[in-house]
Amino acid sequence: AYDSYRKLCCSEGDFNVKKAKLYCIAAVIVAVLVSVPTLAVFGSKKVKTSHLDVYGVTCSIDLTIAQWLIILYNACVL
Repeated sequence: AYDSYRKLCCSEGDFNVKKAKLYCIAAVIVAVLVSVPTLAVFGSKKVKTSHLDVYGVTCSIDLTIAQWLIILYNACVL
């Protein structure tokens, strides 16, 4: 659908390899920028399982950080 739109509505040249690489790099940069704040929001902690002397690790929202940081993270991601 996008190719048809470009051919009909845009007088630009064809979609070339250079543009594809540029768009891929831009997508990776945006993905990294969006995912970096999770390092501050999420943490891991040791939890006891239902088995005796068996512990696991959970990766969940770190409740020791400020509440405003969690709200800011959710607002930026959404």
